[in-house]
Amino acid sequence: RVLPKLRNVFPNLLYFIVGNGSYRETLEKQTDELNLRDCVRFLGPSSDPLPYYAAADLFVHPSNIRGKWVETFGISILEAGACGLPAIASRESGAREIIDHGKTGLLIDEESETELSQAITSLLQDPSLRDKMGKAAREKVVSELTWDRCLDDLENAFRNSISAAQKSSRVQAV
Repeated sequence: RVLPKLRNVFPNLLYFIVGNGSYRETLEKQTDELNLRDCVRFLGPSSDPLPYYAAADLFVHPSNIRGKWVETFGISILEAGACGLPAIASRESGAREIIDHGKTGLLIDEESETELSQAITSLLQDPSLRDKMGKAAREKVVSELTWDRCLDDLENAFRNSISAAQKSSRVQAV
Protein backbone atom coordinates (compact mmCIF):
# COMPACT_ATOMS: atom_id res chain seq x y z
CA ARG A 1 0.00 0.00 0.00
CA VAL A 2 2.96 2.36 0.38
CA LEU A 3 4.32 1.69 -3.11
CA PRO A 4 2.13 4.24 -4.95
CA LYS A 5 3.49 7.04 -2.72
CA LEU A 6 7.05 5.77 -3.04
CA ARG A 7 6.75 5.66 -6.83
CA ASN A 8 6.09 9.41 -6.83
CA VAL A 9 9.52 9.93 -5.29
CA PHE A 10 11.30 6.94 -6.89
CA PRO A 11 9.79 6.40 -10.35
CA ASN A 12 12.23 3.55 -11.17
CA LEU A 13 11.41 1.61 -8.00
CA LEU A 14 11.13 -2.18 -8.41
CA TYR A 15 9.79 -4.47 -5.71
CA PHE A 16 10.67 -8.17 -5.95
CA ILE A 17 8.64 -10.76 -4.08
CA VAL A 18 10.54 -14.04 -4.01
CA GLY A 19 8.80 -17.22 -2.91
CA ASN A 20 5.24 -18.40 -2.69
CA GLY A 21 2.98 -18.28 0.28
CA SER A 22 -0.59 -18.17 1.34
CA TYR A 23 -0.73 -14.40 0.74
CA ARG A 24 0.51 -14.41 -2.85
CA GLU A 25 -2.98 -14.31 -4.38
CA THR A 26 -3.97 -11.44 -2.09
CA LEU A 27 -0.79 -9.54 -2.92
CA GLU A 28 -1.27 -10.06 -6.65
CA LYS A 29 -4.84 -8.77 -6.41
CA GLN A 30 -3.69 -5.74 -4.42
CA THR A 31 -0.94 -5.11 -6.98
CA ASP A 32 -3.53 -5.07 -9.75
CA GLU A 33 -5.93 -2.86 -7.79
CA LEU A 34 -3.16 -0.32 -7.18
CA ASN A 35 -1.99 -0.53 -10.80
CA LEU A 36 1.53 -1.58 -9.77
CA ARG A 37 2.21 -4.52 -12.12
CA ASP A 38 4.96 -2.51 -13.82
CA CYS A 39 6.99 -2.23 -10.61
CA VAL A 40 6.12 -5.37 -8.62
CA ARG A 41 7.62 -8.69 -9.69
CA PHE A 42 6.30 -11.97 -8.29
CA LEU A 43 9.28 -14.24 -8.86
CA GLY A 44 8.06 -17.44 -7.22
CA PRO A 45 10.19 -19.85 -5.22
CA SER A 46 13.94 -19.87 -5.66
CA SER A 47 16.53 -22.38 -4.55
CA ASP A 48 19.14 -19.65 -5.01
CA PRO A 49 17.95 -16.25 -3.76
CA LEU A 50 21.48 -14.78 -3.92
CA PRO A 51 20.99 -13.04 -7.31
CA TYR A 52 17.92 -11.25 -5.94
CA TYR A 53 19.78 -10.04 -2.87
CA ALA A 54 22.66 -8.92 -5.11
CA ALA A 55 20.25 -6.89 -7.28
CA ALA A 56 18.59 -5.19 -4.29
CA ASP A 57 19.40 -1.92 -2.56
CA LEU A 58 17.62 -2.92 0.65
CA PHE A 59 15.47 -5.68 2.09
CA VAL A 60 11.93 -5.02 3.28
CA HIS A 61 10.12 -7.54 5.48
CA PRO A 62 7.51 -5.47 7.30
CA SER A 63 4.80 -7.96 8.16
CA ASN A 64 5.38 -10.77 10.60
CA ILE A 65 2.23 -11.13 12.64
CA ARG A 66 -0.59 -13.19 11.17
CA GLY A 67 -3.43 -13.64 13.60
CA LYS A 68 -1.79 -15.12 16.66
CA TRP A 69 1.28 -16.39 14.80
CA VAL A 70 4.51 -14.40 15.17
CA GLU A 71 7.60 -15.14 13.13
CA THR A 72 10.20 -15.92 15.75
CA PHE A 73 13.25 -15.48 13.54
CA GLY A 74 13.54 -14.24 9.97
CA ILE A 75 16.04 -16.37 8.06
CA SER A 76 15.51 -14.19 4.98
CA ILE A 77 16.53 -11.13 7.03
CA LEU A 78 19.66 -13.00 8.07
CA GLU A 79 20.39 -13.89 4.43
CA ALA A 80 19.91 -10.27 3.36
CA GLY A 81 22.31 -9.11 6.07
CA ALA A 82 24.88 -11.68 4.99
CA CYS A 83 24.62 -10.16 1.50
CA GLY A 84 25.27 -6.68 2.89
CA LEU A 85 21.71 -5.36 2.72
CA PRO A 86 20.14 -3.24 5.42
CA ALA A 87 16.71 -4.57 6.37
CA ILE A 88 13.45 -2.94 7.32
CA ALA A 89 11.26 -5.20 9.45
CA SER A 90 8.61 -5.25 12.14
CA ARG A 91 9.77 -4.56 15.67
CA GLU A 92 7.02 -6.90 16.88
CA SER A 93 8.87 -9.95 15.56
CA GLY A 94 12.05 -11.93 15.94
CA ALA A 95 13.68 -9.46 13.57
CA ARG A 96 14.76 -7.40 16.56
CA GLU A 97 17.17 -10.24 17.38
CA ILE A 98 18.89 -9.64 14.03
CA ILE A 99 18.44 -5.94 13.34
CA ASP A 100 20.08 -3.30 15.52
CA HIS A 101 17.75 -0.36 14.84
CA GLY A 102 19.61 2.47 13.17
CA LYS A 103 22.79 0.42 12.81
CA THR A 104 22.07 -2.68 10.68
CA GLY A 105 18.60 -1.69 9.53
CA LEU A 106 15.35 -0.18 10.72
CA LEU A 107 12.58 -1.61 12.88
CA ILE A 108 9.07 -0.31 12.32
CA ASP A 109 5.58 -0.71 13.68
CA GLU A 110 4.13 -3.18 11.20
CA GLU A 111 0.76 -1.42 11.28
CA SER A 112 2.24 1.95 10.33
CA GLU A 113 2.35 2.66 6.62
CA THR A 114 3.92 6.01 7.50
CA GLU A 115 6.84 4.39 9.34
CA LEU A 116 7.37 1.91 6.51
CA SER A 117 7.33 4.63 3.88
CA GLN A 118 9.69 6.83 5.89
CA ALA A 119 12.11 3.96 6.49
CA ILE A 120 12.25 3.01 2.81
CA THR A 121 12.57 6.64 1.74
CA SER A 122 15.37 7.35 4.19
CA LEU A 123 17.46 4.42 2.97
CA LEU A 124 16.79 4.98 -0.73
CA GLN A 125 17.61 8.69 -0.47
CA ASP A 126 20.85 8.16 1.46
CA PRO A 127 23.16 5.67 -0.30
CA SER A 128 25.96 6.24 2.23
CA LEU A 129 23.67 5.39 5.16
CA ARG A 130 22.33 2.37 3.25
CA ASP A 131 25.90 1.22 2.55
CA LYS A 132 26.98 1.79 6.16
CA MET A 133 24.02 -0.20 7.50
CA GLY A 134 24.54 -2.95 4.94
CA LYS A 135 28.19 -3.34 5.96
CA ALA A 136 27.21 -3.38 9.64
CA ALA A 137 24.52 -5.99 8.92
CA ARG A 138 27.02 -8.23 7.17
CA GLU A 139 29.54 -7.83 9.99
CA LYS A 140 26.91 -8.74 12.58
CA VAL A 141 25.81 -11.84 10.68
CA VAL A 142 29.38 -13.00 10.08
CA SER A 143 30.56 -12.34 13.63
CA GLU A 144 27.48 -13.07 15.76
CA LEU A 145 24.88 -15.05 13.87
CA THR A 146 26.63 -18.02 12.29
CA TRP A 147 25.57 -21.60 12.96
CA ASP A 148 28.86 -22.22 14.79
CA ARG A 149 28.21 -19.24 17.06
CA CYS A 150 24.63 -20.40 17.70
CA LEU A 151 25.87 -23.89 18.61
CA ASP A 152 28.52 -22.43 20.93
CA ASP A 153 25.88 -20.27 22.65
CA LEU A 154 23.55 -23.24 23.00
CA GLU A 155 26.33 -25.42 24.42
CA ASN A 156 27.23 -22.68 26.94
CA ALA A 157 23.59 -22.35 27.98
CA PHE A 158 23.39 -26.11 28.58
CA ARG A 159 26.65 -26.09 30.57
CA ASN A 160 25.41 -23.18 32.71
CA SER A 161 22.07 -24.91 33.33
CA ILE A 162 23.78 -28.16 34.34
CA SER A 163 26.20 -26.30 36.58
CA ALA A 164 23.39 -24.37 38.25
CA ALA A 165 21.37 -27.58 38.75
CA GLN A 166 24.38 -29.32 40.29
CA LYS A 167 25.02 -26.41 42.67
CA SER A 168 21.36 -26.31 43.63
CA SER A 169 21.25 -30.03 44.38
CA ARG A 170 24.40 -29.78 46.56
CA VAL A 171 22.92 -26.94 48.58
CA GLN A 172 19.71 -28.86 49.17
CA ALA A 173 21.60 -31.99 50.24
CA VAL A 174 23.57 -30.17 52.94
